[in-house]
This record gives sequence, C-alpha cells and structure tokens, in this order.
Amino acid sequence: MMKTFDEPLNLFASLVSHVRQDPLWWGLIATLIALCALGYATLLLTAVYLRVARLQRRARRVLEQEAHGAAEHLAAIHYYMRDLDEKLGSSLPRDVKVGSIQAENLVVQPGNGERLRDFR
Repeated sequence: MMKTFDEPLNLFASLVSHVRQDPLWWGLIATLIALCALGYATLLLTAVYLRVARLQRRARRVLEQEAHGAAEHLAAIHYYMRDLDEKLGSSLPRDVKVGSIQAENLVVQPGNGERLRDFR
C-alpha cells in the first residue's frame, strides 16, 4: 500500500532533480507571470469601468427622458385642471396654492351647489 504512494513521490523527486535550478531564470519567469497577471487585472478593471460608465450614461439618459415625460404630463394635467377650474368654477381665491389645501377640510361639490347624494 505504501508503495503506490511512494512511486509518484519518487517520480516527482527525480523530475525536480533533473531540472536546472537557476534562481535568476526562475525569478525572471515569476516576474513575467506577475506582470502578465497585473496587465490582465488592469484590462479587466478598465473593461468593467467602461461598462459601468456606459451603464451610468444610459441610465442618466433614460432618467432624463422619464423626467421630461413626467414634466410634460404634469404640464398637461395643470392645463386641464386650470381648464376644469374655469369651466366649473371654484370657491377658492385665485392666489391659493394647491399644496396649502388640507384634505381633511376639503369637501367636493358640483358646480351648481348641490351635494352629491351617493358620494360614499
């Protein structure tokens, strides 16, 4: 049983003993491998940086388009609300801002003064 484990170790030891052990060449090869690994890591980092920058530009463009669309919708809503206000009439003075109206005190009534019976 020990013989099966000793055989590969002896083979490895004989291979290592036949290799020329010059530290200068091994150091040069190790330095070359380290430089290649550093270059590869730099390439990967650059590729990831460029992809993230492209994704940021695309996301910014989409957000700007969405914000522009939302601003157009809000402008249209404001126009139609102003138009409805002029058609139906309002009991509020013109200088009241919509943000200052409290919802708990707000009562919705039709323009002619009748209260809605089935409001709930």
